[in-house]
Amino acid sequence: MSIGSRHSVEARSSTVDFCPKTGRFFATRSTGQTVPSEASSVILQLMHDLDLPALAAAKKQTKASINADDERFRDMGLSEFFAWYWSDDGYYVQDRKTAKKPLSTAYLYHNRQYLEHYIGKGEGFRTTPLRATSFALVDRFFREVSIPAQSCHPTSGSGVPCRLF
Repeated sequence: MSIGSRHSVEARSSTVDFCPKTGRFFATRSTGQTVPSEASSVILQLMHDLDLPALAAAKKQTKASINADDERFRDMGLSEFFAWYWSDDGYYVQDRKTAKKPLSTAYLYHNRQYLEHYIGKGEGFRTTPLRATSFALVDRFFREVSIPAQSCHPTSGSGVPCRLF
């Protein structure tokens, strides 16, 4: 009995199904067995080997951690958030390292210098919490601290900031 309508998206004995009740797609895998009793024994062995309660608990813990981070970020000021984002503990920097595509030391240094010299001094960046921002507001703050078309290297001596990202 199928809980959704089967679509012809097959790859490596997997099928993508759609459940019209929930509006969600889900993937199913074939056991490779054609006899129901043989398929059942393969499924029971998988359930025994996978430790599903531990997987469910790990997923729940990850979700709780993400929600806690979301709450922490909401009240963080923009300049503080950007400083964290470009720090060695920031998710972006960590994700790049994990993917074995780390950001260059020079790239990180210059972004951190820009933050320290310009963003940290911008009134809007210091006083506005992340929860109260929009793209337009952040763009306005960047415009207030930047003057385009001149050298923006923080150590160039020009004293003129440029765009961070």
